Amino acid sequence: MSFIIRQITHTNDGREIIRATTVDRAEISIGRDAASDIHLQDLAVNLHHAKMVALGGGLMRVESVGGLAFEHDRRSVRFAEFNAENGAELGFGGHRLLVAAEGGHTVITVSRIAALSDAAEGRDAQHLFTLKDKLPTRRVSAWVLALGILILFLAWPIYTY
Repeated sequence: MSFIIRQITHTNDGREIIRATTVDRAEISIGRDAASDIHLQDLAVNLHHAKMVALGGGLMRVESVGGLAFEHDRRSVRFAEFNAENGAELGFGGHRLLVAAEGGHTVITVSRIAALSDAAEGRDAQHLFTLKDKLPTRRVSAWVLALGILILFLAWPIYTY
């Protein structure tokens, strides 16, 4: 039994990038660990979250390894068994895995449905930690500085004389 894993990511301008890999084993791992077959970059996912086993005849079994639950067809479970020909939707943190049978292979399409952080949702990282909105503009600062110099070096000596 072989799995075809399709990772769908999006670029900044909205284009979709699909990376497909083939795994020729009857069992694959799902988790945050880089060595996992399905690597999910989400803190809501354990390093070794679950494993998916092909039982034969299109039957699949997904079970939690670390004790945390996952979603199977919108229900929170720790163990799921389904037929890949009928399809299934699995949820791990902010990721959705769509499982289907296609040409004798089990195809798993991985997509992120929730943003990883506020910065990933379109906030400009350059302006994320700035005080630009709290401080006066350069023009206002220049006028205040110029008036301060005039008062200090012209008006004060005239007043004190």
